[in-house]
Amino acid sequence: MAATHHEPTARQNPDTGVTRPPWIQWVLGLVTFGIYAAFQHYRVNRELRDFGVDVDPAKALLAFFPGGLVLVPYLVTNYRTGERIAVVQETVGLTATSKPEISALASLVALLQVPYQQAELNRAWAAEAEGLST
Repeated sequence: MAATHHEPTARQNPDTGVTRPPWIQWVLGLVTFGIYAAFQHYRVNRELRDFGVDVDPAKALLAFFPGGLVLVPYLVTNYRTGERIAVVQETVGLTATSKPEISALASLVALLQVPYQQAELNRAWAAEAEGLST
């Protein structure tokens, strides 16, 4: 079966995934007027790519900003990032709890997708680290 744009094909980087405090990421996004949130969006998608998910982090960033000025690309990129995180959760053996619709809706309220996506990604990285250590 050919890989879809969300299916991890092969682990690209064994050191992928850094657990970060979700609410610190959110506060940094707020105090920098969204600049850090855009960087965080790129970084999350880069980590997903490094894990093996087929995503172009630069395109995801462009959909975040300046695409966010139109709103639709911004919602779509946050939705798809939520989908990608769910796929990674399943790949590491978790039940997917990342909900793309929550990711997209949270993006409409003061950058709340940042802590949501980071918390969901932290679950995957923690499960993967636990699996690698056993």
